[in-house]
Amino acid sequence: TMTATYKEGQKENKFLPQTLRAENDVRISTPDGIAYGDLAIYDISKETATLTGANLRLESDNFKLSANDKFEYFVKLGKLSASGRAKLIQESEDGNNVIEADKLTANFLSNEGQGDRQLEKMEAVGNVVITTPTETITGNQGFYNKMTNQAELSGDVKIIRGANILEGAVANVDLTANISTLSGSEKDKGRVSGVFYPE
Repeated sequence: TMTATYKEGQKENKFLPQTLRAENDVRISTPDGIAYGDLAIYDISKETATLTGANLRLESDNFKLSANDKFEYFVKLGKLSASGRAKLIQESEDGNNVIEADKLTANFLSNEGQGDRQLEKMEAVGNVVITTPTETITGNQGFYNKMTNQAELSGDVKIIRGANILEGAVANVDLTANISTLSGSEKDKGRVSGVFYPE
């Protein structure tokens, strides 16, 4: 079902569309991929779409994004916000890289000549977990740059690789080279700690 609302324009007998509401088995096709949900409300004047429902997800050639609560898509800005334990899965030949957080906000760039847009960067806030084929990194907030394929986590950071655990304030993760660098805070005099179990 689709429902449109209108308002009366300045010219006589002229009506301008305000919102579109789509219900049940909703699909939104954008240059960034296809989003699926149960209810979508598109504010035409603000160029903003809100998508909710069970099995909420966005699928593209490069990644899969899901969330429990809602997607907010700012069409003109190329910005997508996913709330409610959001998860982004990036598939690779060596295994999947996964970013999870209470809220993920992604920015997209236009792909010149291709007619689509590519993920540029992503911000993660709240109970952030990055899982790679070899380790798990946790923190309070994070930032991912798709161009460099690197992520930065901050706030009570832990790097877990097997039984080994490193703890510090800030972690820089190179997802291409599979190398993580951990640093401490001024409060801890720049020090980090670790527990190792040599094989």
